[in-house]
Amino acid sequence: MNTEHCIVQDGGEVYIDCKKLPTCPSNSKRSSVSIIGDKIYMNGYEYKNGKWKRTLAALFYNLF
Repeated sequence: MNTEHCIVQDGGEVYIDCKKLPTCPSNSKRSSVSIIGDKIYMNGYEYKNGKWKRTLAALFYNLF
């Protein structure tokens, strides 16, 4: 089974397999996006199971 996905960042927007992700609930005007493997972190939130969730890993990537 092939589980590879195409992840694209365009400015502050992120797309997975040509589908735009929902807006991150962060109130920040700047956009800090980190894509590591198949995980997406944005402004202290991690995209997991179809939703943005506040996680410790996301906060770490937002700070560093």
